[in-house]
Formats: sequence, C-alpha cells, structure tokens
Amino acid sequence: MKTAIITGASKGIGKALAKILSKEYHVILAARSEDKLKRLEIKNSTIIPTDVTKPEQVKELINKTIEKFGKIDIMINNAGILYDEPFENTTEQIWQNTIDVNLNGVYYGTKYAYDQMLKQKYGQIINVSSVVGTIASKNKTAYCASKFAVTGFTKALQKEAKAKNITVTLICPSATDTSIFDKSKPHFKKSEMMTPKEVANRIYKSIKKQEHKTIYIITASRILKQISKKLF
Repeated sequence: MKTAIITGASKGIGKALAKILSKEYHVILAARSEDKLKRLEIKNSTIIPTDVTKPEQVKELINKTIEKFGKIDIMINNAGILYDEPFENTTEQIWQNTIDVNLNGVYYGTKYAYDQMLKQKYGQIINVSSVVGTIASKNKTAYCASKFAVTGFTKALQKEAKAKNITVTLICPSATDTSIFDKSKPHFKKSEMMTPKEVANRIYKSIKKQEHKTIYIITASRILKQISKKLF
C-alpha cells in the first residue's frame, strides 16, 4: 500500500483529504494536537504529532515514516494559519508565526521528503498555497507574503524535480470554510466558500493524475465576483 503524509491533518482540508486517501493509501496524520488526531478514527492511518515549525519534529515525521514503511510516496504540506489584520495591527509575533507555519513548515516538509524521494527515485510533493498566493488581498499582508513565497518556491522546484521523477503539485484554493477563519473575518458568506471536501477531492484527482503543475480550485463564478468586489 502506498503512503501519504498529510500535515495539518486534524481538521479542515487535511482531515477531509485523510478520509478520502485512507481508502487507498496508508495515511500518516501529522498535526500539533495528538488528541485531535486520535479523534479522527481514520482507518489505514498512523498518527505522528508534529509541529511543522520545528525542523527536528518534521525530520522525525519523515524518519518514522521511512522506518515503518520504507518509503514516502506522497508528501502533502497542508498546515496553515491565517491572521486577518490591517498591516498596522500585524505584530512581529503575527508575522513570525505566519511565516513559520505557512512557509518554513512547507520548506521543512518538502526538504526532508524530497531527500528521501531522491533516494527512492520517485514521489509526489503537494504544497497547498492559496489564490491569494498569486493575487494579493487586503488585511492579509503576512498571509499573502507567506503564500506568495510558497507559490514561488513550489514553481521553482517544479522546474528541477520533474527530471528526477518527482512530481510537484501546487494547490491554490479559493476561500474554504475551515477553522483557519476562526481568528479572522472572512470576506465571504459560508455559501460562497469552498468546502474542505471539494478541495480534498480535487487534490485527490491531482494525485491520481500525477499533475506536475499549478491547480487553482475555484468552483463557482460568484467566487470570482466576490474576489473582485470585496478584496481589491
């Protein structure tokens, strides 16, 4: 059975994706809260509590997966946080926390998984960015900075990895109804937002098709209207 590591697996897109992938893959569930991971009760899964801002913990996540399964087929860097604040309210702590989770966490997960994939001569890395990782949004300077960086990092890696038989997929969802908005004020009504399952289903499709490209996940024309009206 193939293996898939998912960071940020305890809720939202990560949780929805874990449920879908567990039907065909052994999923390694990574998040800071072991209790939340245990409550998922997902078959074909292994729980490895991980704080993606700590490189030693991410390295341990990769090493434990290799020790148990001997390989990493898919690495999904999904963990993320969002602070919705005007720039003048964006403290140094908010900035650092956002960069640590959204950008450094993606780097660590990609770096250590990529090293193993080079050894095994195949693999797929999926990095979750955002639509606002390509088009800036007000009140999200730290979030946009982190997601723009993830987008650039992943696109650059795509140019290197294909020749080494490693597929690199960049996922850019529009606003998704997850707990990432718990500490912010979304510009969308719930009815206008993506569901975690919708995004997870599209990521699953990209895995099955081995899509070495950037994928924008926007399912309704009203989302585009909301982006133009409310964000810019």
